[in-house]
Amino acid sequence: MKISSIFNNIKSTIKEVIAFFKKKDVITFLFFLLFSFILWYMNTSSDDEIEKNYVIYTNYVGIPENIYIEEKLPDHIKYTLRGKRKELNKYKQSDTITINLSNYLSSEESKVNNKVDISFLEIINTFIAKKTSELTPTETQPLSFSSAFKIFNTKNVPILLKENIKVESQYIFVDSIKIIPNNITILGPQSSLDTIQAIYVKPLHDTYNKSNKITSELIIPNPFVINTNNNVEISFLIDKSTEKSFDIPITLINVPENINIRTFPTSINIKFSVGIQNYNNVLPSMFEANIDYNTISNVSKTTQKVNIRYNSNIYITNLTSTPKEVEYVIETMQ
Repeated sequence: MKISSIFNNIKSTIKEVIAFFKKKDVITFLFFLLFSFILWYMNTSSDDEIEKNYVIYTNYVGIPENIYIEEKLPDHIKYTLRGKRKELNKYKQSDTITINLSNYLSSEESKVNNKVDISFLEIINTFIAKKTSELTPTETQPLSFSSAFKIFNTKNVPILLKENIKVESQYIFVDSIKIIPNNITILGPQSSLDTIQAIYVKPLHDTYNKSNKITSELIIPNPFVINTNNNVEISFLIDKSTEKSFDIPITLINVPENINIRTFPTSINIKFSVGIQNYNNVLPSMFEANIDYNTISNVSKTTQKVNIRYNSNIYITNLTSTPKEVEYVIETMQ
């Protein structure tokens, strides 16, 4: 038989096979055969015992603010569940688990040894048991946690900037700088707590020309410790600055009824820098220029300093006044 004849026979056979499988009845049969196989496989394999790994993040509560746990508590737990495939497929994983440490810290053993011991496998067992009885935790990482703890006195103090935040020339803050949180509870010996009035933020060394939100660390001096995060968020609004000025009348305060004081001049001029967007919001009524009669101690002196007071939360800077001192005359009324 010639090679060409063999080739033609093979080609003819392939065409017949393809034509057979293109028939609607055959395609339908093969589809249901495949579908039946999938159902059979799922039904038989759903009862297989398998293991699956999960991760859950931790949220600790019940820690008295005067107790400091020396070792860092883990922020997540890896755990393994064993059970039938169909049960694991139905299991809905939680993102976080809340762990109440009050019972661990208040146990008699903890009080005697100033030590806390936690079994994460027991905690996960209890956690899973509330969700399903069909799955069993077999392992956790870490398996447990153990740490000494100390009992301190506490004090709540404000959080302040250690150094001013710098802005580029021709720029100014629009509003006061915000620190979140703006206070913190510190732990330490009472004798040391009595000497501290604030906790400071590490200096920011950059110079800014636009609004920003920055995360920075706190400076926690020895022997103090904290139970909270060591970071704070600093936010501020910045605008291009411009200059503005007003004439403010001088007022006299604490003047006895039988005394009359006249000043020369009767008003002063103030100048200051303000953000462009707040230019029209700063008004003369927000300023006071006064002389306190009780500060006039030297009757032979003919000039007196004028005190300037600004009564607004709108941020201004570079406040100056002209003149800084004015002449005055005291008259006694009959």
